[in-house]
Amino acid sequence: MLVAVDPRLLSDRSVLPAVQTSNRNDDRDEGGAGGGNDPKLIPDWDLPADGQVIVAGLAVVAILALLVGWTAWRGGDDDAGRASASVLDEAPSDGGSAADDAESSGEAGAADTETGDQAVATTIGPTTTAEPQTSTTSTAATAATEPAGPVIGDVQAAVDQLPGAITATGVGTVATLEGFVANAAERREAEAAATAVAGVSEVESNLVLLEPAVQSALIDAGVSGATAVGRGTEISVSGTIDAEAERAPVLASAASVEGVSEIIDDRLVVSVTAEVNQLPQVQFATNSAQILAVSFGDLDTAAELIDDAGDVRIEIQGYTDTVGDAAANQRLSERRALAVRTYLVAAGVDANVLTATGFGETDRFGQDLASNRLVRFQQIDG
Repeated sequence: MLVAVDPRLLSDRSVLPAVQTSNRNDDRDEGGAGGGNDPKLIPDWDLPADGQVIVAGLAVVAILALLVGWTAWRGGDDDAGRASASVLDEAPSDGGSAADDAESSGEAGAADTETGDQAVATTIGPTTTAEPQTSTTSTAATAATEPAGPVIGDVQAAVDQLPGAITATGVGTVATLEGFVANAAERREAEAAATAVAGVSEVESNLVLLEPAVQSALIDAGVSGATAVGRGTEISVSGTIDAEAERAPVLASAASVEGVSEIIDDRLVVSVTAEVNQLPQVQFATNSAQILAVSFGDLDTAAELIDDAGDVRIEIQGYTDTVGDAAANQRLSERRALAVRTYLVAAGVDANVLTATGFGETDRFGQDLASNRLVRFQQIDG
């Protein structure tokens, strides 16, 4: 409950009701500190009339303050009470002048303006207990600090230790390997190294194997028994070519395979059959499989070449010209091939190395008849 007080009570004593006083009191007033003849609010109070007015005013202010405090307490505004106490605690207690207060207000004016709304919200309004809430900002920040997938640099560092030319890329937790390795064993090794990197859930391998690719290129170039074995992008080749002149083109063909950094000529040899075929042709008696003595020396040389070649298999092929009966020519070609095989075995060549086959009449080796009456040597696989 609020009580309205007329300000005139504090400043204008003329409005106060006249109070009848006794002669005893009048005598006391006249001799008091205040002096004068002003009527007192309380005649029996030993205090001048001016003093009684001031005390009465202070009492009214105190009552109003108590009423405000009572109302705030009844409303449960503990925060407001604490804020009021804080404000009172921070109020200057040194009795500074109005000029000092104005200076302080001027320095803090801008800050008060910016935080005014927040201060009001702090000092006014009932205290409420909020339900605990999960901080979405904190969760998002935590998620941002956690890697979404593997660091591709780590995968690259892992495969860089291995043979080959390997590039690592990735999306999310899937690592992709591109590039070249020698064989399937090296590809499995690279895949295992990438999988071992923290954060990798899957590895997609697009690595190209160089050994099969180089071997295919050798076969296309006419190399017999072609093989390709290597480490990383350096591949060693071996096999048999028909002539020394074929070596450079064959090696160039192997080196042209994409991903190859170096081709090593490990055992690319000229075919023994190519060398044997360079010898003079075996001479036979007319329409016979009998070998003429003029060819014995050449066949002995052929036996040495074949024996030195080691683990090879050679087919002895017999041919005739197109004159005469085809069936008879077929049988003649077979007998001549068999006669050469028999001679070579007798000269020391392992019988398991040689086979003999008759192909009958042909004109594939030249326009004249003599060019097609011959025996050729062909290295075979297996």
